[in-house]
Order: sequence, then C-alpha cells, then structure tokens
Amino acid sequence: MVTAKRSAALPARCPSIRVVPMPSDINHHGVIFGGWLLSQIDTACAIPAATRASGYVATVAINALSFESPVYAGDLVSIYTDIVRIGHTSMTIRVEAYTQRNVENPEYYRVATGEWVFVAVDENHRPRPIPPEPASK
Repeated sequence: MVTAKRSAALPARCPSIRVVPMPSDINHHGVIFGGWLLSQIDTACAIPAATRASGYVATVAINALSFESPVYAGDLVSIYTDIVRIGHTSMTIRVEAYTQRNVENPEYYRVATGEWVFVAVDENHRPRPIPPEPASK
C-alpha cells in the first residue's frame, strides 16, 4: 500500500470541480487509475480556459504532472486551477488535486500537481486569439 502525506488544509478558494471516484475506477492495486485522475484534471483545467477564451479550447500540452498520493474509491477529489500565463492564442493552467477522506473527521491529501496548456480554437479547430480581459467594474 502506498502511504500518503497529509496536507494541512485545502486551498482557500473554490475548486474548478469536485468528483467522487467509483469502485469501477480502481486498478488491481486497489487505487484509482492514474488515467482517471488525468481525465478529471483535464476537464477541470478546461473550465477556466474556455471561460477566459470565451469559447472552445483544446489541450495541447501537459508540461508537468506529478502523482503525489493515492486516490481511493469514495474519496472526494477537489481540483483547483489557476491561469498562470496567457499568450496570443494559448494559456497555461496550474493545477492541484486534493482528496478528502473520512467525512466525520476529514483528512486532506494533495494527490497531484501539474501544468496544462490550452489553445483557443475556432469553429474549424484552428487557433484563434484569446480576447482581451474585460475591464473590472
């Protein structure tokens, strides 16, 4: 069994998504498939990317991904994202994924960190400029 490092607390912001893996997502070692978590992270990163791009985006690179602790069926997985760079047609998203175990006495673990790159695309799936950020009110 893989041991996990306990995290002090969850980040003080809202996650992009929260999801609970099911028993069908477990591999033969009794933990969640890494590909399942990768898919959830990709979905979580696409949300702020599409919002900022005001339209469709495509994943073009995973610059980094580190699995730090296991995820078990029934864990509440919370995925936090931050846009860290915006270019002409692309943007980089930093991501952290955490699990919450034991509902009565919550324990939190950071399970993965990474950096995704998205490109804004048009209806023909060609890169398009990311619009300027709207002015604050």
